[in-house]
Amino acid sequence: MNRFLRNPYFWSACLIGYLITPYILFLFGWLQIVWALCLTALLFMGAGWALREVKSLLIATDIAHSPNFSVRTLSIIGIVATGIVLLSGIGGVGFQNYDWDKHNTVLQDLVEKPWPVQYAYYGRPVALVYYIAYYLPAAFVGKLLGWEAANIALVAWSILGVMLACILFLHASSLRRLWFTLFIFLFFSGLDIVGSLLTHSPLNFLWPEKAFPDQWSYWINHDAWSAWQYSSHIKLLFTVPNQAIAGWLLIGLIVLFLLSQRPFYTILFFWGISIFWSPFLTIGLLPIVSFAILSTLTQRSDLRKYLNWSNGTGILLLSFIALFYASKLAPIAPPVESGFRTGFYFAQIEGWSHRFSHVLLLIIFYGVEFGLFGWLIWRSNLLRHKTERRLFLVATVWLLVLPLWIFGEVNDLVMRASIPALWVYALFLARTAHTVQSPWLQKCVWICIFIAALNPVQDVGYHLQQIVQRGSIWSPPPQEETLLMRFYDSPSRLIQYIGSEEALFFKMFGKSSKAELFKESPLLFGDSLVLHEHRLSAHHLTPGARSRITLRLENWRSTVTELSLATRLIDRDGHVLWEAQGWPAGRSTRTWQPYAQYIDERVIEIPEHARYGSYMLELYTFDPATLGKLPVSTLPDQRPIGESVILDYINIYDDSTLLKTDPPIDFGNRFRLMGSAVQRPSQGEGQVEISLLWKLLRDLEDVGASYVWTVQILDQKGTLQAQQDSPLLGGLLPVTSLRTGSEVIETARIMLPERMKENPFRILVAWYDLRTGERLPVAVNGVPAGDSYLFAGPR
Repeated sequence: MNRFLRNPYFWSACLIGYLITPYILFLFGWLQIVWALCLTALLFMGAGWALREVKSLLIATDIAHSPNFSVRTLSIIGIVATGIVLLSGIGGVGFQNYDWDKHNTVLQDLVEKPWPVQYAYYGRPVALVYYIAYYLPAAFVGKLLGWEAANIALVAWSILGVMLACILFLHASSLRRLWFTLFIFLFFSGLDIVGSLLTHSPLNFLWPEKAFPDQWSYWINHDAWSAWQYSSHIKLLFTVPNQAIAGWLLIGLIVLFLLSQRPFYTILFFWGISIFWSPFLTIGLLPIVSFAILSTLTQRSDLRKYLNWSNGTGILLLSFIALFYASKLAPIAPPVESGFRTGFYFAQIEGWSHRFSHVLLLIIFYGVEFGLFGWLIWRSNLLRHKTERRLFLVATVWLLVLPLWIFGEVNDLVMRASIPALWVYALFLARTAHTVQSPWLQKCVWICIFIAALNPVQDVGYHLQQIVQRGSIWSPPPQEETLLMRFYDSPSRLIQYIGSEEALFFKMFGKSSKAELFKESPLLFGDSLVLHEHRLSAHHLTPGARSRITLRLENWRSTVTELSLATRLIDRDGHVLWEAQGWPAGRSTRTWQPYAQYIDERVIEIPEHARYGSYMLELYTFDPATLGKLPVSTLPDQRPIGESVILDYINIYDDSTLLKTDPPIDFGNRFRLMGSAVQRPSQGEGQVEISLLWKLLRDLEDVGASYVWTVQILDQKGTLQAQQDSPLLGGLLPVTSLRTGSEVIETARIMLPERMKENPFRILVAWYDLRTGERLPVAVNGVPAGDSYLFAGPR
C-alpha cells in the first residue's frame, strides 16, 4: 500500500483529474458535439503533457521517501479533511451560512434543468453563466440519482479536494510535523480579531462605529471588520469552496515547482484552466505565474520551451471560457444593463474626510491582515534563497495593490484574487514558526498565530453550536426557487449569474435554445409596468360561478406614475360580461420599489344570465386622471401591440347540458369534438345557438392559425341554408396561449331562414385551411369518416 501511495503517477493523475473533470462535463453539456469532441481531445493531449511534468516534479522532490505519503499520514489527512468539510455546510452537512443560498440554488438548477441551464428573462433567452466547475461533478451525479445524491457527491468531491490541498501544502512546506502544519494551513487567518476590536467594539477610538455599518454580526464574521476582506482559510472553505479548493491546488503546485528550483514549462496550462474554477483565481495567480516564468528565462531559447502543446491548450481554454463569461456583456434587459461596480476604490468615496478615514483604515488593514506576519517572516531571515525572497515580495506587493481597485457588488476581486498570495504567506509562516531560532521572535510568531486563529476557531465553534441546536449533522438543502427567481429583485446580483444566449459563445458554439421557454413574452405597459405572468384558477365555469386571476407585476423604473389596472371579460363581439378596475396589487404604483414584484389577485364573477361560449380576458392600464390608456408592447423587443391585450379565455357552459360526443370525433389529428349543445330558437325568434366543445390535440402554434371551423345548417335534402365560419376564439387570443389539451367552447349563433324555423334540419361541422379551402379529414376511433361531421338538429 505504501508503495502505491508513493507512486508519483497516481498523485499527478489525481491532481490533474480533479482540475479537468468539470471541463469534460461542461464541454459535452454546453457545446455542440463537434466542438465538444475537438476541445476534449485537445484537453486530454494538453493534460497528458502536463501530467508528465508534474510526475517528474514529484519524483525530483523525493515522494518515494517522503513521510507525507505514508498510510498513517494520509489517513490523518483524510480524517481531518472529512471533519472540516462535515462542519462547513457543503451539501447540507454541518451549518450553512449566508453564502449557501447561492451555492444550493446553482447546484439545484444544474441538477434539475437540462444543460446548458437556460431561463427566460423579460422574454429574452438567458443562460447560467458563472464559474460552475466546482458544482458540475456533483450535478452530474444528481442528474443520475437525484437531489440528495448530488449533495452527498458534493461533500465527497470537497473532501477529496481538501485532502489534495493539505497534501500539497505539507509537501511544499518540507516540514515533518504533521499536526502543526495542518493547523497552520487550515486555521491560517489575518489578525481579524484585532481589527474587529479596533473598529466594532468599545475599544474603537479612531472613528465612530456608524462609519462601518453592521451589515452582519462582526462577532460571527470577523473577516468583514474592514471595508476590505482577506478571508481566513476556514472562512473560504465554509463560504466559497468553489474557489478556495481549486485556488489552493493550483498555487500549491506552482509554488512546489518554484521552491524545487525547477522550471515549470506547462504552467500556462494550469493557469489557463483556473478560469473555469474562478476568474478571480486567474487574476490572483497572474503575478506569481509571471514571476515563475520570468525567473527561468536566462536566455532566449528558454522562452521557446514554454511554446508547447500543453500551454497552448491552456491559453485556448482560457480564451474559450472568457468568451463564455463575455456573454454577460451582451444586452439582456434594462434592469441588468447597469454593469458591474468597478473602479479605483477611493474615487468612489465622496468627501475628503471620508477618504482620509478610509486611508487610515487601509493602513490598519494592511498591518492587521498580513503586514505583521510579513515583518515576522522577513525578520526571521529564513528566506535564504533568492526565489523564496522574490516569491514573498511578489505576494506582498499583490496584497498591497489589490485593495486599491474594486470590482463586484461585494468586491469579490479583493476577497478571492488574494487566495494564492495568502497561501504563500501561510506557507512561509509555517516554515518560520517551525524553524525560527530567536526565542523572542518565536514567541511573537506563536502569539500572533494563536490570536489570528481565534477567528477561524470561532467560526468552527459557531458551526458546531448551530449543528447542536439543529440536532442533526445533515439537513439536505430544500429545493426551492430557481436562481433567476432568487435574485430577480436584485439585478446587481443577478448579473453575476446570467448571460445572454444571443452572445457569440452560444450562437457559435453552444447547444440550441429550448424554444418552449420563450413562448410567453412579458408585457410592458407604458414605460414602467411589466406583467410577467398570469394564472387563472379555472378556465371552465358555469353561469353564476367564480374564478380567480393572479397577475405577477413589476416596476422596472426608479419612479412610476399613478396607474390603474382594468381587467374584463368580453365576447368576440366586444360585449363586456364582467369588469374590475383599481390599483394594481391593491396599492398606489407611486409606492412601488424598482424591480420588486407585486401580486395582484382579482375575483371574476360570472353572471347567472351568461350565455354559453368562450370569453376573452382583456387587460389594460390607464391614467386615472385623464383616463388615457397606456400603450402595450412585448418584451424584449418592445414591439407595440395596441392599448390592451387579450391574456386568456374562460369557457362558460354547463356540462350537464352538453351532449357528449361518444366516441370523440377527430379533425385532422388537430381538433377533437368532445360535445355539443343546440338551442333551437324560441317562438318568434330565428336564431339557433350551436355550442361545440373542442379539445386541441396539438399546440395551436404548431397547428397554425389559418384553420377555421364552419357550422352549416342543412335541410333534409342536404341543401345549405345558413352557416357561420370562424377561427378558434375569433382569432383574438395569441396562438401561443392554446396548448395541447386545451379545451375551448365555441358558440355559433346562426339566423335561420323563415322556412326552416319550424322544420327539422341537420348540422354539419368541419374544419378547413383558410389559405387553400381544403378541409381537414375526419376520423372516428381512428377510422376515416370523410371531411365533415353531420348530426341532427333539435326538433
